[in-house]
Amino acid sequence: MANLETKARATFFGHEDGVTCTAMCNERLFSTSYDMTVREWNLDNMHCLRVFTGHSNTVWFILVHQNRIFSCSRDKTVNEWDTQATQAVGTFCPHKSSIRSICCHEDRLYTASDDCTAKEHTLEGKERRSFMGHSAAVVSIVTDGTYLYTGSADYTIRKWSADSVVTIKTFSGHTSTVNCVALNADHDKLFSASHDHTLKEWNTETGECIHTYKGHTFLVLFCVVLGRKMWSSSADCTIKEWDTNDKALCRTFVGHEGYVWHLLVNESRMFSASNDKTIRLWDVDTVNVW
Repeated sequence: MANLETKARATFFGHEDGVTCTAMCNERLFSTSYDMTVREWNLDNMHCLRVFTGHSNTVWFILVHQNRIFSCSRDKTVNEWDTQATQAVGTFCPHKSSIRSICCHEDRLYTASDDCTAKEHTLEGKERRSFMGHSAAVVSIVTDGTYLYTGSADYTIRKWSADSVVTIKTFSGHTSTVNCVALNADHDKLFSASHDHTLKEWNTETGECIHTYKGHTFLVLFCVVLGRKMWSSSADCTIKEWDTNDKALCRTFVGHEGYVWHLLVNESRMFSASNDKTIRLWDVDTVNVW
């Protein structure tokens, strides 16, 4: 399959430093940044509608769950936001160091931290359990409700029972930090993005590496999977689209002038967050992915 080159449809300007993450809530786009803010954007004209302040350091990640918006930061906190008042309605500080990522399932919120642990909390911030075993920062986290998967700067991925603190399996194969972990819809495949410039596809039951995707020329920072398609972003300033059935590179998205930290695929749109202080909007085919 040909590796086609694609350019962005629109660009959002307004953050004063690199953009780290985006999330969608009821057709409202939200973003986080090194500038310590969360912003809401108008999708029609790309203008910033609101600026949410309250974090005191880089805001790494934003998540929408049950129409509630949570963000996590280098300031060691998780904030829940009132989208009308642009203020935090809840703040908790569960870790001793930067919180790099969060994920949710039903009434549970999970955090991943540079303090080498992951933790489970209620949505109101009450700690339930701590997952300990990684020997370096826990950078990424994802759950299917039954199992929890964590990617670490110790180069490994761990699979945990979501109802205990015991490691079920360790996935080894990356040769540098695992920046992102993502599950497919059936939860039988796990995909990971790494500082080692590669992505890997894993069997979640056996921990076997099924395939290594090569094509990026620098750190791979994020990946998202939908059907047979996977999109990855990198410090090489590009985004790539892959066919996970054929294990082929389909398309490269160019235009960013800095690291591309995060991707959000929503209907036929993809939003990318970059160190160049922008969010870009791209057209993607999400109809023919199954």
